[in-house]
Amino acid sequence: MKKGLFSILAGALLVVGCQNYDDQFSNIESQITALASQVAGLSQVQSDLTSLAGTVNALQANIGDTVDAALADGLADIDTAVASLEAATESAASSEDVAAIADAVAGQQEDLDAILQASQFFTGNVIVTNAATLETYHNARAGFKIINGNVQIDASSDMDLVKVQELVDAISQATGSYQYTAGAGVTTEIYFNKLTSTASLTIDQQGGYELKTLANATVVSLDYHATTDIVHLGALKSVISLESTGDGAGTFHFKNATEMHLTSLPRYGATGAGTLSLKVAEGAVIDITALTDSNASLVKQALKLTIDGPTSVTVPGLTGNKTGSSLTLANVATVNLTDYDGAVTIGKEVLSFTSNGVVDLTITGDDLQSFDVTGILDPNAATADKVGPTISLLKHGRLASIKIAGTVYSATISDTGATTIDLGGDADALVVQNGITIVDNDDITSVDMTGSTASGVTFSRNENLESLTIDATFAAGVSSAGVVATTGINGTVSIVGNEDLATVEISSTKIESLTITGNEDLASLSASGALAATATAAIGATGKASVNIYNNSLTATALVDTVDTVTTPAAAVVNGGVSDIGNITTVSGLGTFKAYFTAVDADADSTAGVYFDTVDQFTSEAGANTTGLTWTQAAATAGTLPDQIKVLVLTANTADLGDAAVVEKRSFLVADTQRFELYANGTAIEVSPGIAPSANQTIVSNSLLTVANLASAAAAGISITTTENARPIAYFAINTNSSAMENSATVAAAGFTFGLTDTFTISIDGLAATITSTATSGATNS
Repeated sequence: MKKGLFSILAGALLVVGCQNYDDQFSNIESQITALASQVAGLSQVQSDLTSLAGTVNALQANIGDTVDAALADGLADIDTAVASLEAATESAASSEDVAAIADAVAGQQEDLDAILQASQFFTGNVIVTNAATLETYHNARAGFKIINGNVQIDASSDMDLVKVQELVDAISQATGSYQYTAGAGVTTEIYFNKLTSTASLTIDQQGGYELKTLANATVVSLDYHATTDIVHLGALKSVISLESTGDGAGTFHFKNATEMHLTSLPRYGATGAGTLSLKVAEGAVIDITALTDSNASLVKQALKLTIDGPTSVTVPGLTGNKTGSSLTLANVATVNLTDYDGAVTIGKEVLSFTSNGVVDLTITGDDLQSFDVTGILDPNAATADKVGPTISLLKHGRLASIKIAGTVYSATISDTGATTIDLGGDADALVVQNGITIVDNDDITSVDMTGSTASGVTFSRNENLESLTIDATFAAGVSSAGVVATTGINGTVSIVGNEDLATVEISSTKIESLTITGNEDLASLSASGALAATATAAIGATGKASVNIYNNSLTATALVDTVDTVTTPAAAVVNGGVSDIGNITTVSGLGTFKAYFTAVDADADSTAGVYFDTVDQFTSEAGANTTGLTWTQAAATAGTLPDQIKVLVLTANTADLGDAAVVEKRSFLVADTQRFELYANGTAIEVSPGIAPSANQTIVSNSLLTVANLASAAAAGISITTTENARPIAYFAINTNSSAMENSATVAAAGFTFGLTDTFTISIDGLAATITSTATSGATNS
């Protein structure tokens, strides 16, 4: 720039020549004045540019990431324009150039003013604590769209709350904290539906909390009041902690609120892991449809979520695919979980529960009305899950419909209002690693277990159940550690005390324990399928069947005894081929158990007590009739039940079988002065007067080993032989120790002493025996 000005000045000086000096100096003075004006203008332009650049840089440094995209883009454009204009000042050669640059600077300043007017950026804290400060900030609110600082508004009853609302509406972003507190007597609800982001948010007021545009915050703390009816954070996409003031991080409870909107929240906390508890009024709304349990990189995290109050819950983004994940539900009318395999707890006032993948289920409430679950093995367990969840439905008096499928550890249904129970029916397989227990359900009318597998089934005291089909497949039980029982398949069927039960059909096989008692209306009990067709593997693997069928209403209309050897005509049910089977008139169905009863009867370890409850008429071989034979508990206890009502009565053979035989050799010394007799295993081999004594050992031996005696010994299962010269040829007398120093003897000598600390060893022909003393006293031999 200076070079250009000097060129102009040099040109002015070169035209001096011979002209009139006054005119020339006047002209030069005019040019110098113009040049000075140009230089001054350029200096002003440079000053304006420096100011503009400083303002833009300060704005960019202060607002950081909190500014919206439009402001950021606008400041970037002005920053670029300033750099270009600064370069232009270096080459400006005329006042026209300077004027053009000045116009451009003025234009950029206008753009900056327009942007700031639109963004309403304010650096500093906005603190309102009384009516005067409210008036001040209210008047300046046009520039408060973005607060580069903190906001604190303490509303009091002497403030104009319309102005408070207008001030709140003017602020959309705060780079620091945002705090609003309604003081005593302030009941007017303030709406925060212009606020889009803040570092942290604390609000305490009567009424609801509407922050429908808030997208980002680190901490949101809203104070609970009985008047809190709506909590609306529907646009919130990023938050570290939610809190109902004073309840601690992660506890967001508003028990009277009818709505809670967290509609857009993709995760809770910085990583998606942690604990979050949400509570509203019963029957209200909690919208968390966008919530997942993963971090921003979609890596699964352990989220422990509690939901209390809404009419229904839909959480399609939750998977539970991280050990430690859990979902606790209370006061939720309808719960439908899809592909969630974390731990689930059902609390009070959960009415309908449906899940297609339960791995761990705890039920603490008792209000269920509908239950439909599919159990699965936990795919997230550190050690492979081999058992599945335990299903225990206890004391749910309103529970009308139950469906269980998949894989579960055990299934217990007790004291419910269920009318229908589906256990693996409708083509949905059910594997129960242990037993199915259904007791004290007074309203059950239908049970379907067609597709089920279990170690046993129990039905007891289900008053209105009239018909029952046992067609489950029995399998070996599994321990809580997932270890399969090593004893094989030993199925259990127990049907006891079902008041209205009239018909039972059983097709399951491998039944080790069968108990059907106390069903006062049970008139039809039948076996079908494989159980009726064959005795092969009919009883369990252990082979110790226990069968008890009595005190029901099973009737034989007529029995006719046609075979002398059958003293119990009804035993024809057991004994295949006996003609009496064709001479029993009955609709009880007991005859269909012939194959099974035959297998039980053939096992010596089995016990059985199977009876007709009534025999209307028994006709003996001689044609005599007996009527009105009945099973009674008193007669059963006294052992006086009539033989004619007995179908199969067995007592297990529990006699001690003894030990296996062991071959043993016994030797006896016979002196030449003794007469002796010989008996073995109760058999007389040599009896009185016995073998006569003799000094000639050969004579004694021949007298014992006669042909007759050897035959008798063989009959007793022994063999006998003799050895001559068996009398002792030497002996040792071992006496008490005579000296504490006398510890051992190495030379055979009669009468040496032996004490408590001594050992004595005798060796003959390479065989040795060692003796240690246990007690000695006085001079007696030990």
